Amino acid sequence: MSSTTSTMKLTKPDVNDKVSDTISALSANFDIIDKLYPVGSIYMSTKSTNPSLFIGGTWTAITGRFLVGAGTDFPAGSTGGQADMGIHKSGDEDGGTHSLYDGAGGFGGRVMVSGSSYSGKILPPYKSVYMWERTA
Repeated sequence: MSSTTSTMKLTKPDVNDKVSDTISALSANFDIIDKLYPVGSIYMSTKSTNPSLFIGGTWTAITGRFLVGAGTDFPAGSTGGQADMGIHKSGDEDGGTHSLYDGAGGFGGRVMVSGSSYSGKILPPYKSVYMWERTA
């Protein structure tokens, strides 16, 4: 007879001569995994292993992007932004106030930089991770 783990309710099949018993017990585990990571889920890790190898399903890597919470300004699944934002000088010519260039309805006017030491990139503190989106 198989047993069930207490926390995730995964089935640990007993070893016996009935392959159908083992398959039946393991199929319950796949149902739980599909509920934890349905299509559209995002998996993140500091390991580069494609989650299809241990979760199953089809996963597409997300690279070179920050994630932002969905809402009115950022509908779920939408993409945008630029890897290297240019600047537009809105002050005097010798180091006045600068704001991010708003070339396509982006973040213009939301971030201000004063002075002449602007490097061309503004990033919050970050930790780089591998990200995968389940597509099937």
